[in-house]
Amino acid sequence: GTGRDVEVLALQGRSHSYEGYSLQEVAFPARVLIAAGCQTLVITNAAGGVDPTMTPGEIVLLRDHLNLLGGSPLR
Repeated sequence: GTGRDVEVLALQGRSHSYEGYSLQEVAFPARVLIAAGCQTLVITNAAGGVDPTMTPGEIVLLRDHLNLLGGSPLR
């Protein structure tokens, strides 16, 4: 669809490797969005949950993350 004259693609839900999905399956939706021409990806998560000064719904911009899974979806 479009929003304010900008093309928008929206996905609902996502899979996680801890649910038994492979890293390739987890990364697949993002790869589809890139193939469709997306340049910006907005994902919701609970990253702010470790900071007691943050409130629910507050926007957090991540610069990096720790990958403790032993694999990489970039592979």
